[in-house]
Amino acid sequence: MRQIFGIHLIFLIIFFSACVGSEVADESTTTSTTVEDASTTSSSTTTTVKDTTTTSSSTTTTVKDTTTTIEKKVQPPLNPDLVQTFIPDSAELEGSTLKGYLHAYSTRGKNGSNYGISFYTGIWSTFEEYLPLDFQRGHGTWITPNNSDTEEPLCRPGTVAREYWPERAPSYRDVFQTIEGGPGYWGNTQFPDPQMKYRVNIVTDCYTTQTSSPGWNWGGTNTLNEQAGIAQISNTLLYAPDGITFQRGASGSFLGQAWMNLPLTSGIEETTLVGKNNWTLFLNAGNFSGPSVYVTPEAWFRITDGYEPAQKRGLDSKLFDSYRNWSLADEIGVINGLVVKSGESSFIRIPKMNYPVDELGRTIYHQDLKAYYKTSIFDSIERYINKGTELSSIHLDDKERYHFEQLYFEDADFGWRIKDKEIDNLNKILSVDIFDNGIAWGIKWTDLKNA
Repeated sequence: MRQIFGIHLIFLIIFFSACVGSEVADESTTTSTTVEDASTTSSSTTTTVKDTTTTSSSTTTTVKDTTTTIEKKVQPPLNPDLVQTFIPDSAELEGSTLKGYLHAYSTRGKNGSNYGISFYTGIWSTFEEYLPLDFQRGHGTWITPNNSDTEEPLCRPGTVAREYWPERAPSYRDVFQTIEGGPGYWGNTQFPDPQMKYRVNIVTDCYTTQTSSPGWNWGGTNTLNEQAGIAQISNTLLYAPDGITFQRGASGSFLGQAWMNLPLTSGIEETTLVGKNNWTLFLNAGNFSGPSVYVTPEAWFRITDGYEPAQKRGLDSKLFDSYRNWSLADEIGVINGLVVKSGESSFIRIPKMNYPVDELGRTIYHQDLKAYYKTSIFDSIERYINKGTELSSIHLDDKERYHFEQLYFEDADFGWRIKDKEIDNLNKILSVDIFDNGIAWGIKWTDLKNA
C-alpha cells in the first residue's frame, strides 16, 4: 500500500536523526468527515446528520452543535475549565454517553518474531477549537508478556486487577503488564488540545499505577517520583511531560511507530531477578526518525520483587507470544453528551468529531503491521555493546533484509454504543473494514452525504 501523508512532530529541538523507518509522502487532497449527534428513544438509538459544506480542495460533512458552545472566538486557554459553556435548561450533561472499541485482528506471527512490532497510525484533529472535558480516546494495541504456561495469579493481593477484576482470574496474565498508548486524547491531560497527542501508557503493576507520560501518571497525580519508568534516549526529540504534539493541521497523516526490545543494559551487572529487556519506542515522522524513549527493566521488576509467582515473568524478562493474533483498536473511553427528555423518549447529542477521509472514502487507523526477529536489530546492537562491532544505520522496514514478518489484517468488528445500546442505522453510513488485501484497516464511509 502507498504510504501517504507526511507528519511532523513538534518538540523543543528539531533535528533529523536517521535510524529507522520508511519515508512517508504527502497527498494533495483530504476529505474531513464530521460525525455526531444521536437521538435515543426508550428502545433504540438512531444517528442523524445535517449540513454539508464543500470547498475546492476538501469536503466537510458536519452535524450541528457540540456539548460546549463558545460565546465568541478566543484563543483556547490552557485550562479547559476556563471555557464558558452554555447548556439549555432542559438539557442535562451525562457522562460516558458514547463508548466502545473498533477492532482489527491480524494473522499470526511466526516462531521467533517476538522482538518487536511496528505499524503506521493515523493522526488528525478530532475537534476544531476545544477539547471537551473528560474526553478520552486513543488508538493502538497491547503488548503483553507471554505467560501462557502458568495459571498462578501474577497480580499480587492489593492490586487493582486482583481486587476488582475476578473475571481475569486465575492468572490475570492479560492485565498483568502491558505496553499501550499511542495517539489520542487522555482524560488526565494537563494541556488539552483539539489535536491528538502521542502518549505512552505503561502498565507495570496490574493497572494499579500507570505511567502515561513523564510528567503525570494515568490518574493525573504525581505519585511515581520514586519509581523507575520511562527513560529518555534520543538527544533530538524530547518526550514532553504531557505527551508528544504534532504540527497543526495534520489530517490523515501517518506516524510510524515501533516497540523494539533492545539489549541496552547488556553487560551491566544486575540481580538475578531483574531482566535485560529494554522495550524502546521508535518513531518515524517527516522531521524525526529513530528511537525516542525506553522502559527501564526496573519498572517491570517492581511488582515482581518479593512476589514469587510473578518473578521472571514481567516484560523485563519475557517477550510477547510469537504466534499471537494482534488486535489493533480505536478505543472511545469517555465522550459526554447532552440529554433532553420528551415524554418517554430521550434525545442525546454528543460533540461533533472530525475524521479525515481519503479519495477512496476511507479513514485509515493503522497500516503496514510487522513483527520482528532477533536478527533485525537486537543482535547488531548487542555485538556493538559487548564487542564494539561497528553499528550501521538500520532500516526496520528494509524489504531486502527479511528480518521481519509482514502481518495482515483479516477481520474487524464494530463496538460503539450509545448508553450501552446499538446505534440504529449507523451501518448505512459507515462500516469497519479491511483495506488493500489486509495491509490497512479503518472506517469505510458508505454515505458521505449523510455522515
